[in-house]
Amino acid sequence: MKRGAAAVLVQVAFFALAGCKSKAVIVRSDYYVNHGENAALRIIPLMPKADKTYCQRQMALATLSMDMGNESEARDCLAHACEMVDNIDLTGVKFGFVFSAKNKAFLGDPYERSSAHAYRGLLLYQDAMKTQDEQSIRNVIASFEKVRQHDSFTDEEPYKDDWALAHFMLAKAYMHLKDQGNMRAGLEMAKKICPGNPYLDEGVVAGANFTLLVGVGMGPYKVQGGLSDQIAVVSELYEGEEAQVWIDGKEAGKAVLIEDLNRQAVHRSDQTAKALAGLGRALMKKFFGFGDTSADLRAWDILPARIYVFTGKVEPGLHTVAIRFPKEPRYNQVHYYLPVDGARPDNLYYFTSIRNKHSLPPKPKEKEEKSADPPPQPAPRKPGGR
Repeated sequence: MKRGAAAVLVQVAFFALAGCKSKAVIVRSDYYVNHGENAALRIIPLMPKADKTYCQRQMALATLSMDMGNESEARDCLAHACEMVDNIDLTGVKFGFVFSAKNKAFLGDPYERSSAHAYRGLLLYQDAMKTQDEQSIRNVIASFEKVRQHDSFTDEEPYKDDWALAHFMLAKAYMHLKDQGNMRAGLEMAKKICPGNPYLDEGVVAGANFTLLVGVGMGPYKVQGGLSDQIAVVSELYEGEEAQVWIDGKEAGKAVLIEDLNRQAVHRSDQTAKALAGLGRALMKKFFGFGDTSADLRAWDILPARIYVFTGKVEPGLHTVAIRFPKEPRYNQVHYYLPVDGARPDNLYYFTSIRNKHSLPPKPKEKEEKSADPPPQPAPRKPGGR
């Protein structure tokens, strides 16, 4: 499916489904078999904010929009989602689970709230590299500081403020403000979380004009476990710690792990609170005859399992960029005519890679077609755009 056509489909889904009755968002099964159209049609983004799944739908649509190249739509969705998650009552989250959380508005767990601000921060960074004004860069910093804020809401000390991607992007933003102190502080924090990552060096960051981030694999989702919902980690993910990046037919380096969203999800903050809340609801059900003991399984369930990073110096112009996964070739992808703008201090791209997403076999020919006809080939990406 062409990027333009897919983007139009999302727009159609906005208006065609706006007035439908609210129901659970179930896009995971379609998304991971590369049926982005079906996944989009399951989302009802234009609805009153009072709807309990409004924020969840905005998160899911943001993922689809970024995959389809509709970054403007993704910005809008993430702006809505971030506004809502920032208004969460954290005291209520920890102590207000007497009634089932599934009957309340979905605002996500810490890893989902941090992810919303992280993705928004990446889009804001792209904008800032175009405008190169101070306020745009400070907006980037504010967004990634929000990632840290939501991530710090955890009961386990080792997992407080451990988003390496956020610290990496903060270092890059401070570099553009010529704030060397905060740049170094961000890189040092990232190094503690991802020791050995070669792209967390001050000289490498300062000398790069091209940054590639790749979200890989099927990410976490929620299942009921005991008296509360637990996080399940899917086994279908790329197990390697790095991937190969080829630019114009030459190997440019490795894309190295910078963020593990499975780990972020499993070590979330509120598991104890939810278990106690589940126990409380179970006791109410037993002694008073009312209470919902089912868990809240709503989730932003099409996040990647991990995020990899590559950064370096690339000549301005149009390039063919291939991402290769030696241990699992079905994650491979190629992007044609990818522009590197010499007028921008950094050119950042974010792509997702799941099994067979970029290597689906040609569809079977219709009987009336001539057997001599060559199989249809995907058209290379046209020049232009980001």
